[in-house]
Amino acid sequence: MNSQSPAKLFPEPEGTEPPPVVRLPRVNAERIRELSARGLEGVHESPVRCPACGGSCTNVNFSEQWKLFGEQYTLVRCADCQTVSTFPLPSPQVLNEVYSSGTFAYQWYRDHYPAKFLDSLQRLFELRRERTPLGKRILDFGGGQGYFSAAARMLGYQSETFDPVLGSGRPPAPGSYDTVVSLHVLEHSPDPASTLEQMHRFLKPGGTLCLVVPNGLSQGYEKLGSAWTWAQPPLIHLHHFTEQGLAVLLRRTGFELSQVSFHERWDANRVSDVAMAKMFAKLDSAWGSTRTKRLVATRNSLLRFGTLMLAEAWSRVTPSSALSELRIIATHRP
Repeated sequence: MNSQSPAKLFPEPEGTEPPPVVRLPRVNAERIRELSARGLEGVHESPVRCPACGGSCTNVNFSEQWKLFGEQYTLVRCADCQTVSTFPLPSPQVLNEVYSSGTFAYQWYRDHYPAKFLDSLQRLFELRRERTPLGKRILDFGGGQGYFSAAARMLGYQSETFDPVLGSGRPPAPGSYDTVVSLHVLEHSPDPASTLEQMHRFLKPGGTLCLVVPNGLSQGYEKLGSAWTWAQPPLIHLHHFTEQGLAVLLRRTGFELSQVSFHERWDANRVSDVAMAKMFAKLDSAWGSTRTKRLVATRNSLLRFGTLMLAEAWSRVTPSSALSELRIIATHRP
């Protein structure tokens, strides 16, 4: 797992080997059902339904497991929409431990604030260029340090950050926002439908949802599995969504899809995190092992923005569905 990733800080007993890479094979639904019916090792029906589309889930590879906080975790894949999820889902007590005990590296976000702020400006210019109806009032749901809201205010929007995990920001009033932006939040939620319903309540009728998650069928997942920088199983990213799964989930929670697109970003792209993954893993690891964390963060951010330009040029001649990020624009349906 990329050491830049906050997920790297899971406590591991001394002398243990790092967890093996979990390959997430692209297998169609019929093939999964066939393998499961034959009872082949590593392909078993799990007793859960897909959190996105409600389809039946099958173990990706039952031999790949993590033992954390006294529980054994593995990954399961939906036979219909290909969404991958942690099984079993962690308890509220375990999640509280993950986000309150230093396991999740909030310091990484503080040290990389300038890069995250610039990323937020790029996203806003992107949305404006595409004429996405943002309105005036924007809620940054799950925005942590508040860099997106700061960027939005600089461009003249009335923007607030509400992060239910950090407890930052005042509770939003229902039906009071023109747009809700959720950047890489839904994959952390043990109950994605409930989280989307919460976002739906904050929007005005006809308002806009900008939902962004790692692309569960990206080249990063395909080539590197759980070692990809935006994979982070089993307890940081609980779900690895696909376009098909989110389309069903959004309609089920009161939204109408307007636009689906795929993107490369400074902190996850096919140049720095697939083609040059080993080099950048080494560069990123220096952040966690030095006292000059902010200087290392600045250096790595500059290098990553450089690779982003290359990745964006590459993306023009390759299938968009292989890109690192999945973004869906949806409309609030009363």
